[in-house]
Amino acid sequence: MSEVQPLLDGLSFGESLRWHQDRLWLADWGAQEVLAIDREGQPEVMARVDFPAFPMCIDWLPDGRLLVVAARDERLLRQEPDGSLVTHADLNGLAERGHPWNEIVVDAYGPEEQAMGWYAYLEGTLEFPFRVCCRVERAISPLRVDDELEVVGMGPEEECAHEMFVLTPWEPRPLAVPLMQLKVIQAEDATREAVEDWQYWVEVDTSCRNGVSC
Repeated sequence: MSEVQPLLDGLSFGESLRWHQDRLWLADWGAQEVLAIDREGQPEVMARVDFPAFPMCIDWLPDGRLLVVAARDERLLRQEPDGSLVTHADLNGLAERGHPWNEIVVDAYGPEEQAMGWYAYLEGTLEFPFRVCCRVERAISPLRVDDELEVVGMGPEEECAHEMFVLTPWEPRPLAVPLMQLKVIQAEDATREAVEDWQYWVEVDTSCRNGVSC
């Protein structure tokens, strides 16, 4: 077994380690710096902050821009191409007093990948057919509140890139209706739970409206 060797010493308080672009990144809370360290142990200062950095953590947006949590300032900062740090999100009121933000993880998947993940989960979990009723009206659907219907399958995959649709018998051909419109009234437990999982995810995700990931 190879002997473990120190990569870098002299840090004040290293936290929030990340492997990114073939380098080890970390937040040095004591020095108020974000460092990137190559395989030879050579550090490069990638950002310096002027706020109390206990705690401070980092991650990246999908486009590669650095995010820094300024916990005590209750802000999420974004590093611009010129190196400046600007407010990306206001975290005020989102954490209990005395318990500041101390970690961040950026979702690596965009809306389309998230939708396809849900599609695969629902397609593999829902047991067709099952009975539902309409719980809310939608402009894109002919259903009215309390209409009862049978769900016989998932909607076409290409129609579910942003919202989940399921099929119900209709004339002259099956109709795809939004899953968010429906309440399960007769189904296996796994089916009921999967539908509720999807609807809960949409309702708590502030970037979604009517089941659409924005």
